[in-house]
Amino acid sequence: MAPFKLAIIILTAHHPSRWHYRQILREQCLKNCNVPYKFVFGDAPHDDWGATGLRDEEIIHAPGSDLKEHLVLKNQAGMRWALSIGASHVIRIMDDTWTFVDRVLKAGLEQFDLAGNFPLKFKLGGIFSIPFLRMIYPHGGCGIWLSRKSMEMLVADKWNPDYLKSWPQQMDVGNGLSLKTPVTLWDDMWVGEVLQGNLAYDDPLRDQPWAAYQANGISVYDDENLFSQGEPNLPICIHDPGVHKENAGEISAIERQIRHRNIAQAMRAARVPEAEIKEVAPDAH
Repeated sequence: MAPFKLAIIILTAHHPSRWHYRQILREQCLKNCNVPYKFVFGDAPHDDWGATGLRDEEIIHAPGSDLKEHLVLKNQAGMRWALSIGASHVIRIMDDTWTFVDRVLKAGLEQFDLAGNFPLKFKLGGIFSIPFLRMIYPHGGCGIWLSRKSMEMLVADKWNPDYLKSWPQQMDVGNGLSLKTPVTLWDDMWVGEVLQGNLAYDDPLRDQPWAAYQANGISVYDDENLFSQGEPNLPICIHDPGVHKENAGEISAIERQIRHRNIAQAMRAARVPEAEIKEVAPDAH
């Protein structure tokens, strides 16, 4: 087995609303980080969206625009970089995901090809949790753990924007329930579909939760505590700990208090002294 080497892939965009997220990550979560990381951008659709606030060596440019429809291409660009530096595993996050690098390194996930929080599930008595059919993929905002095998499969996949056109307008997700089929194969769903083998909609393997991953040689670990929406479960990632999308001057006093509370909670969890919390200037983009 190849030695364990972790890398971090962070999907972002040129849009001014993302500037705050990147600065919070750089100044707090990634400060003094000894794990290689890259922020992945597409092409800026407007000339005045060029400022990133990052050094050139922190950035990867993916083909296609910064529109969400091209998130798959950003994922592949980040994974090509991780493979090129010999990473055995990556934690792939969004720019509004708080990642605790020290916890990731100690999580013991090296044996798994895919790990995350698979949020769409039937809950049975508070004990058993059965994922929805055709929706068995990790929540990317909470972070996704991938092995080298998984990255190689995802990079080799030919991105098909028409992937879902053969599916019915309503997806059968089990137990007589259905959900509207997405119009676009968003990147989280794409990860799940590729690692399950790009099955046909009516493939029998979809009737057995996790079976498709196993049949495709992918070992999966699902833990909503490790890949979480919040504390206090000592997660390795938290989705959006409170960094507001708009300029600081455009949020209400109550929203600002909630933002500061959430960031302070994340700081304490990361064991960063309160004195080091840096407020982003309202007019900075």
